[in-house]
Amino acid sequence: MKVEFSLDSGERIVDIQTSVEALSSTLIATNKEKYINGSHLINFKTIHTTGLALIETSSMDDHQRKIKLHVTEPHILISFISRAPTETESINQLSLAGLIHLAYYDTNNIYASSLASPGLSFFIIMTREYYLKIFENETFSNYFDLYRSVQKNIPFVAKDKEFFFTLPMKNILRKAFNNPFRDAIKKFYIEAKLKGLVSLMQEDRMHKMSQANQHIREDILEKLHQAKGILDNNYQAPPTIRQLSRMIVLNEKDLKTQFKSLFGQTIRNYLVKLRMEAAYTMINDKNVMVFEVALRLGYKDTSHFINMFKKYFGYTPKYFCKHVKITQLVLSFIGFTEIIGLVFCESMVT
Repeated sequence: MKVEFSLDSGERIVDIQTSVEALSSTLIATNKEKYINGSHLINFKTIHTTGLALIETSSMDDHQRKIKLHVTEPHILISFISRAPTETESINQLSLAGLIHLAYYDTNNIYASSLASPGLSFFIIMTREYYLKIFENETFSNYFDLYRSVQKNIPFVAKDKEFFFTLPMKNILRKAFNNPFRDAIKKFYIEAKLKGLVSLMQEDRMHKMSQANQHIREDILEKLHQAKGILDNNYQAPPTIRQLSRMIVLNEKDLKTQFKSLFGQTIRNYLVKLRMEAAYTMINDKNVMVFEVALRLGYKDTSHFINMFKKYFGYTPKYFCKHVKITQLVLSFIGFTEIIGLVFCESMVT
């Protein structure tokens, strides 16, 4: 995949070539500033690897200027424009400020973007193979129109005003560009942020749809939020659906269907999400052993927990932990601490 950014004058600013022969763990980051007549015009930050390009642009001058983005093969595009509109020339669609442009194109495309001061924009470009690989095990994917279209190799453009660019989404992107890691773990970190971003988009969309279109009665709405709160605080040993329905005084059928309608996922998938997020924190931040994490989260069988972790994140707890510790070693922190961390990883169950 080749990605090019150029000014309206024709001057090329960003030229990214991602090769299928490149190592999958290789990430290349650049930061480029453009000056015209001695004054700062625009700043580009890029991160790219095989099948993925992330671009952040910020305009600092007082004039609105047009830039062009050219992608040379089929791709998924997610763009966030903070202030100025972006026009997709090939389909003549206008994405207004504050909205997300989300699409899958089965051909190459050229996009024209007008940047206003102090405009900030983000562009995420993925090949079809990369997108399907990192999102295939996500619980929300089957409810995401884009994912189904990419699976079937059918072009897709999200409806106008379907997705809004929120502050939490912006914060996720800023963290992706400013993450403190290196090498393989940097790639894992960025992919985790991508998953979090798309999940947040889908959750926000599903929540709005359910509130607007499902016409859930106020008393049932309160009970569903009560049920979510119970799960949030008891995911280590959650009640059964029958028990939960009795706790909130709502029949099982309505609980299951209305919960999915309101929150965009089944009760089971929501519990998996809570447990895996807790597992990630315990392993990454607290150095808790795998068997102990499994016990804390209510898994009687450690191998079952490991399989669930791998299905959710794409790698085993041992593989993830080992790469975190190796990255810390590369970053040259205190040697004794890292040796202990590596010994800890080696002792984990595969």
